[in-house]
Amino acid sequence: MINNTINTLVLATVDSITKFKNKLAYYLAIFAMVFGSTFGTFNAANAGDVSIEATSSISAENITDLLDAANGTLDIDGTVVATLSLDVGADGTTGIVLGDADAVEVVTLKVVAVDSALTIAPTIKTLNAKQVATLQVQDSTADVEGDLVTFSGVIGGGAENIIDTIQIGDADEVSGNAKFTADVKATAISVEGGDAGENSTVDFANTVAGGITLDDVAEKGNA
Repeated sequence: MINNTINTLVLATVDSITKFKNKLAYYLAIFAMVFGSTFGTFNAANAGDVSIEATSSISAENITDLLDAANGTLDIDGTVVATLSLDVGADGTTGIVLGDADAVEVVTLKVVAVDSALTIAPTIKTLNAKQVATLQVQDSTADVEGDLVTFSGVIGGGAENIIDTIQIGDADEVSGNAKFTADVKATAISVEGGDAGENSTVDFANTVAGGITLDDVAEKGNA
């Protein structure tokens, strides 16, 4: 009788342990799926964010994560002049943000075409209304009209995100050639002829808001 009781207890204990292990494995599997999904989503959402923190050139090497990401932001930090001379696509919600703080900052994105046309697809806007932001478009080749730089994303966005100055070319220095296919909002837009033979051109294919000035350079580049 005692042996039967002991055997029954042992079998019951083994059965309980087996059930516990099965449930534990089940819950661990569920946890792993939830954690993996949440953590993976978090990483995917932030993997493409890149900050330019010092005056420098933006290259494929320092924005590789952004170029590869479906969603990401290229942040140009305050008091920085960032020079961009490569194509940038816009998968998902990729954007370029000028400024990184809730304070007055002077920040410049200079897009320079070097011997070939460029396409800049992301939206470009300021972080907030306190930023003093400039978008420059220039060409690196002397004595010729500039290669075309096409911007296909919205420039400026809402009232808090307007670009202060868009400058095409640099008077008496270099030309610029830009086409904007989406809406553009800027406080001031200037088109400036460069040195001799360096005419600057801008084409707005959609709505544009902002004062536009044309600056010809006597006996040199026209706007």
